[in-house]
Amino acid sequence: MQSSRHGLIHTDIERPFPKKGQVPIFATQTKELFMRHPKTTIIWAHVGLGRVVNPIERQAEIIEDALKNHDLDHVYFDISWDKVANYAVESEESARRVADVINRHPDRFLFDTDCVAPASVKSMLKVFHLYDPVWQLLTPEASRMIRLENHERLFDEAKRRTREWERANVSSLQRETAA
Repeated sequence: MQSSRHGLIHTDIERPFPKKGQVPIFATQTKELFMRHPKTTIIWAHVGLGRVVNPIERQAEIIEDALKNHDLDHVYFDISWDKVANYAVESEESARRVADVINRHPDRFLFDTDCVAPASVKSMLKVFHLYDPVWQLLTPEASRMIRLENHERLFDEAKRRTREWERANVSSLQRETAA
């Protein structure tokens, strides 16, 4: 029986402060990593952005290429962070570009809240509302999928696969450890 494999990965799309025109080596390495694990459901946190890693020149193209590559159908993109939201809505054009990509691939994006030790519900919802310009441009189906259904589908399947693996393997592992 196949083991249950799924995970959230935090890896930057590029080095901090890359030089203009520099080949995005981390993006290439990340793609290679994803390609080596086709049976693992992967959620790429923050579409590769970090505290000091800004979107790179070809960020949208790299994400779009990954979405179109059937060898990467097991990779999903998390946009749940205020830094990512700020880039997504920095202009009407960027909000439209993000919404267009999500509308074309609504089953591959996830939104949740990603804030450290929120002091209130209001502070937790701040990131959600940062995305308001994008939410307004999504189709009803894409909006429902990114905010609700993709989580349910992926995490319900992860739970099912984990329980299946446990049923097939835990008893034998316990016997081996006891021996």
